[in-house]
Amino acid sequence: MSQLSRQPIAELYKSIRSHFLSMVSNNDDDLENSVYKFFIELFPVAYLHGINSEQAIKQTKVFDFHNDYKHCLTRMYDQFQPFGSIPKMLSKSIVQSVQMGSVFLKALTGGADVLSNVESLSATNLDKNCKEALVKMSYCSSCKGYSHVKPCYGYCMNVMRGCLYLYLGSLNKDWNSFTDDIPKLNSVVTSQENGIETVIRSLDTKLSEAIMYAMENGPRIDEKVKHACGNPNLLEKVIDGHSHNLQNIRQTVNNQNSNWPSPIHTVLVDFMSSVDRSKDFFMRISDSLCEDYQTSPNNYQKCWEGTHLGDYDHEIIGFDQQKYNPAVIIPQTHEFDTNGNSQLHILNDKLINLRNIVLKPLHTNFLTKHDNDKMFSDMAVEDGSGGYSEETNNDDEDYGEGSGFAASGDGGIDARTPIVGIPSDNNTAETGSGSNVVCQLSIVSYLSILFVGMIVTQQ
Repeated sequence: MSQLSRQPIAELYKSIRSHFLSMVSNNDDDLENSVYKFFIELFPVAYLHGINSEQAIKQTKVFDFHNDYKHCLTRMYDQFQPFGSIPKMLSKSIVQSVQMGSVFLKALTGGADVLSNVESLSATNLDKNCKEALVKMSYCSSCKGYSHVKPCYGYCMNVMRGCLYLYLGSLNKDWNSFTDDIPKLNSVVTSQENGIETVIRSLDTKLSEAIMYAMENGPRIDEKVKHACGNPNLLEKVIDGHSHNLQNIRQTVNNQNSNWPSPIHTVLVDFMSSVDRSKDFFMRISDSLCEDYQTSPNNYQKCWEGTHLGDYDHEIIGFDQQKYNPAVIIPQTHEFDTNGNSQLHILNDKLINLRNIVLKPLHTNFLTKHDNDKMFSDMAVEDGSGGYSEETNNDDEDYGEGSGFAASGDGGIDARTPIVGIPSDNNTAETGSGSNVVCQLSIVSYLSILFVGMIVTQQ
């Protein structure tokens, strides 16, 4: 039996894996049909070796039904119902768990893509207040004859946090919301009740239960089969081996269960810890940019605090209190926007759509076929037009636990602001506030180069 059922089992696992790893929308009916097809193909094997095993096994030879007889068995499968309700229940649990696992995988892949694209953000649209603060911190000390003096660490942190808040504040806020929801989805995916690992691990047991059901109802099934298909015709299969009875199959299943690798849960615990530490990632860039000044003496003789040498006595302002930043002017009416930066538009859209993808299954604890198709159409919009919704610039409460983000409702993106590519030949310098900003530099690279140049001039 193990030889004859090997191919259908392999095809079932292949289909599950394909649906789980696919980065595009899959029709759930395909996976349901794969499970349905598997049990149809399993029925002739189970009927021969489970119900009529004494006819199928003779010494070390393996027998199978004639193709015409197998065709009759598979054609009448729905009428025979040899496995009861087990196939339907198993199909439902497989589809739901694979959907959730696939959504989880897509969310992680999308989040990693956002992080990898931050470096490509253009520094063309730095806020005017940020430019003034950077120039004041980096060059005004030289104008007063202190060319070798470093800025105070606290002063540097406030300047950089203020600039990053003005430029990447919306991205940071959406990222925090995204990372808040990922652990919730993870708890569903790794659920002991219907998580994907639990469902996959239980497949062997469920298949054994299905075969046992067929055996327990053998007389009824045998009567229906012979009435519809007649007496079976057996053919000898060219497969050598030892005993292929059901007891041998059960032993194989038990051995397989004992050889499972370490639970994925142990790996995800560490990963979820990393996700939690990534909160405020875009604002924490300031920590690495200012770390060279952390050891510089913060006294009046050697520390530049913006206007003169002295003790920078202002506290370092937290990420969520930047409106009180003494080093960078944050307008009281400031609302996050992308200042015409098409790259930032796209990244904000991706995070908003990713959060939709994560939240939809959490609201229902499983996906309907309509929701699954809709969420992946959202992803297609995100990878296509990259339009940025004006609704994303709502008040703080819109980023809470409710539906307060642009792509809520029908899941679409309100692309009212078209995305325009940044001209590659626009390398002219922008003047104003005593600073020159070269186009096309990433925000991180721009700030890093600025500080590296300042350190070199001080040595």
